[in-house]
Amino acid sequence: MRSFWLRLVGSIGVLTSVGLGTTLQSIATPSPPHQVVSWLSSQEYTAVQGTKISLIKPDGFTVASNFSGFQQLDTGASILVAEIPNPYSQVAGGFTAENLKTRGMTLLSQEKVTINGYSGQLLKVTQVANSIAYLKWIGVFGDETETILITATLPQQLEKSLSQQLQKSVLSAKWEKNRAVDPFADLNFAIENPPSLKFTTRMVNTLLYTRDGEIPTKTPEAPFVVVGQSLQKVLVSNPKQFSETRLTQTAQIRDLSIESSREISINGLKGYEIVATAKDEKTAIPLVVYQVMLFDEQDYFILQGIVGANLRKEYLDDFQRMALSLKKK
Repeated sequence: MRSFWLRLVGSIGVLTSVGLGTTLQSIATPSPPHQVVSWLSSQEYTAVQGTKISLIKPDGFTVASNFSGFQQLDTGASILVAEIPNPYSQVAGGFTAENLKTRGMTLLSQEKVTINGYSGQLLKVTQVANSIAYLKWIGVFGDETETILITATLPQQLEKSLSQQLQKSVLSAKWEKNRAVDPFADLNFAIENPPSLKFTTRMVNTLLYTRDGEIPTKTPEAPFVVVGQSLQKVLVSNPKQFSETRLTQTAQIRDLSIESSREISINGLKGYEIVATAKDEKTAIPLVVYQVMLFDEQDYFILQGIVGANLRKEYLDDFQRMALSLKKK
């Protein structure tokens, strides 16, 4: 199970240089247990689109247009919310110092907290991306059905002016478990899935599909597909190189070898389609990796499907059919 989550987080995380890579944590600097947030209760809450979470939005932040959360465009600061459909007790077990390090993060502190009545953890980490040092506050909490991950990111040089506001916003979370949410409504893209793959869940602005509609998948060779949009603007001068580099960042695989890489145009968007072979990092089971990236000015859309090599004939065509249905709204 842990291997699956590491792979999934890796697939989603590289949609942004400083995004969901923060979903791996550890235990480090001890802090007083169970800090309870109560001083924010009188302030106004804003629902986070596509989720059952509401937060107190910091001054100067707006609702993000391409992910579940808030952003401040002039500083590059953001607050991102992800709902993970697995028990907190299981997901939390993967948060180790070693895992943080593999995602390029350094843990500064960690403390036990209570958020909206649920036990959780608050982490403070740093990460360097594109030669810029970032500070992150990561709140993780949940129950035996689901885990909530809230990541606030800011340039480290703005720590004095922004850090406290973002920390308080993370800890202000209200979880309305019975709120009706359409997981597709606010996305900037649409996609159709074949009968062999079922919609499973949404994390941030990324959709996940598996064979039986459940996660984690039961075996490394079981098919799963992630489809999403970049979380931040990015200038891509060489789409082919960018696509191939992105492929190498796929988590929990090794011995990656590209079979084919070709330019493709889908529903008015140009990009690259790549088929590759690899092995599961832990079990060495042979895998096939299919990836399509489509570029739209400074945004991109990505579909990545992974399946055991023994199921290649059954699912590779379905991965391609999904990609051909991908379109911008």
